[in-house]
Amino acid sequence: MRNSKRNILVLVFFLIFRVTNFAQVNKPLHEPPIINFQPNGLCYNSTTSFVNLTLSTAPTSYTWTIYQQGIPAPIFKSNQTDISIRFPIITTYTVQLEAQNTYYAVFSKVFIIDSVLTVDFDYSGCQSFFINYSTCADSYFWDFGDSTYSTQKAPSHYYKYYGNFTTKMVAKSGSKSDSIYKSFLAFPNSLSGDFTYHVNRDTINVLAVDTAGAGSYGFNWNWGDGTTSIIYGYSGAKQKHIYQKIGRDTTYNVSLWIKTLCNDGQHGYNVTIKDTTIITGTSVYPNPMLDGNILKILTDRPKEINSLSVLNYVGQPVTLYQITQKQTGMDIDFTDLPIGVYFLRFKVGNDLKSYKVIRR
Repeated sequence: MRNSKRNILVLVFFLIFRVTNFAQVNKPLHEPPIINFQPNGLCYNSTTSFVNLTLSTAPTSYTWTIYQQGIPAPIFKSNQTDISIRFPIITTYTVQLEAQNTYYAVFSKVFIIDSVLTVDFDYSGCQSFFINYSTCADSYFWDFGDSTYSTQKAPSHYYKYYGNFTTKMVAKSGSKSDSIYKSFLAFPNSLSGDFTYHVNRDTINVLAVDTAGAGSYGFNWNWGDGTTSIIYGYSGAKQKHIYQKIGRDTTYNVSLWIKTLCNDGQHGYNVTIKDTTIITGTSVYPNPMLDGNILKILTDRPKEINSLSVLNYVGQPVTLYQITQKQTGMDIDFTDLPIGVYFLRFKVGNDLKSYKVIRR
């Protein structure tokens, strides 16, 4: 009986593990689609086309559905990427677009199809273009609110500065005209990946220069020491990283790759992290010198090192070595000396230090 219960528990645990593991392995590696579309020819007795402007980072399937006011069932359905339709009567219609790339998203908009001039538009900040929803118009004038203009039907426009802008659109049909004003938040839609940084001992604080704005995707920080930080959302713009103490000054290549669904940018800097190891007393290393020719003297009184000499195994002074002063002591280069046993003598203040060192 006990074995039977135990087997059941093992089986349940195994199934939970398999389901959890399956969910993790099959987690989508992309973002949900961002849906939008551009209508063309919105006017009764004209053929209206809808251009699919959906952004997706994976293969995506689409379903268009059009409902006529007062009729529960759809009057039009299609799985094409773009569609065209001739609306049957003057009335209100709802145009719906569904998109699926493992994730599901839906977007719908209501249109009044008539033979009269109406004016409306929207702005897609991520893609930096205007979507024209005007009906029965044949010419257009745009004032983007930053002293630039256009006469295109659905123009693209890149703002140079972050801020609120008021755009005016004038639509004309023959001698008739109408206009509309809309305000929205815009941002520079180009990413440099640049950042500022400040080093405090073994810690670097970074701040991304780019303002990603709408459609923010993520910040990928590479700290140059084999570690990275990937943060989605605005909090990723400001980060800090603490480097491990390795006993010497080290230069790291710190880089940022910032990405939105529309674009990305990358930049990097060589950042030097000073050795912050707290030294007490005096030590000599590596001893023996196995992989290199540099012998290091570390001391808490580096400016007091004096009377340094190197003797061979029979006590004779040798001179074929180089000394480099360091913030925490000095480096002695044994490259030009033969393999063997040496005696290192020096004073720290008035304290005499003597070490037997081996170069292999």
